[in-house]
Amino acid sequence: MFPHMHVRGKDMTYRPGVSRPAGRRRFSNVPHYDFNWQLAYDLATPIQIPKGTRLEVTAHYDNSINNKFNPDPGATVYSAI
Repeated sequence: MFPHMHVRGKDMTYRPGVSRPAGRRRFSNVPHYDFNWQLAYDLATPIQIPKGTRLEVTAHYDNSINNKFNPDPGATVYSAI
């Protein structure tokens, strides 16, 4: 996994989607994202994910003055997706 959210990123969680027979167990979590530490993450214990399983990735962003990496808390930020 490769969490990448630029300077306004706050946290990111990866889960197998609803199509996974065993449910939607979280298998990776980056609770305190840091722009200066963008690395690929390998699971300590690899898991099998059946072919065709969708991954659900939830990311939160912080555009407030409390985010020390935020270049402009007053800027309107748009999604590129």
